Amino acid sequence: MKKLIASTLLACVFVGSAMANSPLAPSEDPTDIAALKQVAQDMGDAMVAADIGKLNQIFADDWVAITMSGKTITKDSALSNVKSGKDKLDSFKLGPIDVQVFGNVATSHGSATEKRSWDGKDSSGTFVWMDILEKRGGKWVVVRSAGDRVK
Repeated sequence: MKKLIASTLLACVFVGSAMANSPLAPSEDPTDIAALKQVAQDMGDAMVAADIGKLNQIFADDWVAITMSGKTITKDSALSNVKSGKDKLDSFKLGPIDVQVFGNVATSHGSATEKRSWDGKDSSGTFVWMDILEKRGGKWVVVRSAGDRVK
């Protein structure tokens, strides 16, 4: 119990420090907003092309996603699934994308209509998604993702 309390207090100190050093109001910088929207387009294009090199640049090494089934997947697993053809995106069309930038962290969410297959079975449909991105080394990378099918 003492370890749990100590860990919680330590986490609060780190979060408090981070909040004190970053603006709370979202930025309206059109350059960042355009770059973040481009990341979504580039990710889809790289998935269609099965461009592992490009996806490797888009996803941070510590990227994790929550799948539609509630499981988590890492960057290595996702890239392996694309490379093997288990996860195949044939085509996609992005809907409107909403972006909010908070210093070097941003959220991006929207929808996409996709023609795709998973493990050889059609899994096409319309999906909603949300990414959390961080600017690292002057470049936006995706650090967390989640999405679900629109029913």
